[in-house]
Amino acid sequence: MGYYVRVFCTSREIPSIHTLIQSAQEAEVTFGVAVDVHTQLETPDWTRFDLIYNQRKQPVSIQCLRNSGPNSLAGLVVNEFLEELGDESYTVLDIDVTSHLRATEFIVQCWVPADFERDGFYALEEILAFCGYNCDGLIQDDNLGYIADAGVWYLAGCAHLTEHQYAPNSLGR
Repeated sequence: MGYYVRVFCTSREIPSIHTLIQSAQEAEVTFGVAVDVHTQLETPDWTRFDLIYNQRKQPVSIQCLRNSGPNSLAGLVVNEFLEELGDESYTVLDIDVTSHLRATEFIVQCWVPADFERDGFYALEEILAFCGYNCDGLIQDDNLGYIADAGVWYLAGCAHLTEHQYAPNSLGR
């Protein structure tokens, strides 16, 4: 069974798919993308693409959810996470998680399939890092919780995280 990794972004500027690919190429990470025929790679108007890192593995499905209000899909996701946090206050590398969630303008939501392998981490890490650093993003991993740094997300399987680097999901998802 797969899981989600999300980047809750407070910036109003959504990167184009082309920008995300270009950023990864600058880091010498290559991957393919699959989009529907109506998707423009150069505009921020995209809603979904598949990240293909290995032809023999399922792709990572990446969506852009725009927060146009509490009834939009992004608004509903934000509300779900705010309810999950309840009255608890988490800080991740000086970021107040509750305040950040409330300020979310869009979410980059990644469905990571069960057959995901380490070589896919490099590609996904570049997208997470770009959104984290350039779109004022806070990463949320269903397995790990809230993470303020994509590099920490990448190392999570190999290194012990301190409470200052992440805040666990309150419901353990």
